[in-house]
Amino acid sequence: MYSPIKYNFDDKSDKEKSADVTLTQKALTHLITVTSNELDETNKNLEKIIAKKTAQLQKKIEELEYTSKVKSEFLATMSHEIRTPLNAILGFSKLLKEDEKSEDKKKKFNIIESSGNSLLALINDILDFSKIENGRVEVEQVVFMTKEPFKEVITMFEHSAQEKKISLHNTFSKNIPKYFIGDVNRIKQIAVNFISNAMKFTDSYGSVAADLSFDEKKQILKFNVIDTGVGIDANNLGKVFQSFTQEDNSTTRRFGGTGLGLSISKALVEIMGGEIAVESKRGEGSIFSFTLPASEITDECVVSSTNTLSVDLEKKIYSKVLLVEDNKTNQLLIDAILNDLELEIDVVENGQEAVSMFEKNDYDIILMDENMPVMSGMEAIKIILELERDKGLKHTPIVALTVNALSTDRERFLNAGMDEFVPKPIYSDLLISILHKFLIS
Repeated sequence: MYSPIKYNFDDKSDKEKSADVTLTQKALTHLITVTSNELDETNKNLEKIIAKKTAQLQKKIEELEYTSKVKSEFLATMSHEIRTPLNAILGFSKLLKEDEKSEDKKKKFNIIESSGNSLLALINDILDFSKIENGRVEVEQVVFMTKEPFKEVITMFEHSAQEKKISLHNTFSKNIPKYFIGDVNRIKQIAVNFISNAMKFTDSYGSVAADLSFDEKKQILKFNVIDTGVGIDANNLGKVFQSFTQEDNSTTRRFGGTGLGLSISKALVEIMGGEIAVESKRGEGSIFSFTLPASEITDECVVSSTNTLSVDLEKKIYSKVLLVEDNKTNQLLIDAILNDLELEIDVVENGQEAVSMFEKNDYDIILMDENMPVMSGMEAIKIILELERDKGLKHTPIVALTVNALSTDRERFLNAGMDEFVPKPIYSDLLISILHKFLIS
């Protein structure tokens, strides 16, 4: 058996000690060099991996952006192609109904309007969902009379409530502020979704009640819609605000719809700083509600608020109008809407013709479509505004007429130099009121 060898550094001579130290230093230097080289190699490999992953991620982002762009363009095109004929259907049915004496025919026109509006609501839901999904929804902050939009929504459903024999009524608490600041159109949209659902899921001889109240302590406006409809199972309550989802498949088969209305409503309420809620029991009805935070209303806010619709729509207008519209049916419709106003109307079919007519004539207002062959409305507007600046001409008001609710909204047109925006389908009262706004001083 071997005995362990004892090594004592102190027993070595200085020369031997120096040699050992030198050897140790060389070994350490070599180890450091090898380690450093290995680290450099590892870093290079990591850099390659990171660069590869970054490139892959960038490619995915570009693919997603391209997909989103294609989807947006498709939805914009779909909107244009569907809204153009729908504009004519709704517009002419309304005009024909106004002149009709037969009650039986009026009922048939009501069916056409109702069906057209249902189709329009589906289109709007899809477009709104796409905007929300892409984070492109903006809300306005304007002053309006608090009760008015809710009264208007109730009025919209009075006829269908009578036909279905449903009791429809609304109440307002006494302490509701006279004015409110918010996006009145989005608020109406949510209220319409609530009441439309309540009407849809409530059988004949049932009731739908809308209630608007104000919590002074919390400074919150609350809107409830209470129905005696079919109700919702407790385990399905969480589904009602999900996109493309209804309570179950039987609900979709029986009542129809995209399942987007409440999802959109929830997103809009939250964007406006409010909350949405539902209470329901199967067979006992439902209560849908949303709240919105109130802002302080000053006299200055009220004075600065504009209400362009409070005009006498029967008042005659003696003015010269340039209508730029490539669709023959829409030309006939707009001409029919404006027929009683004694306007002199020139009609052209594209932006290039509009610029040419603008240079030759003096117009009091221009009604400009956006999507046209040869030259678009936006291109024509740019040239017209340049001509006004270069020649020192008085500005001619320009009103956009468009079906492109997704890609060309009000803000974009106003930023381009247009003065007002009328979406298609065109409602005669809105178009006439805007004409009054610009043509009657």
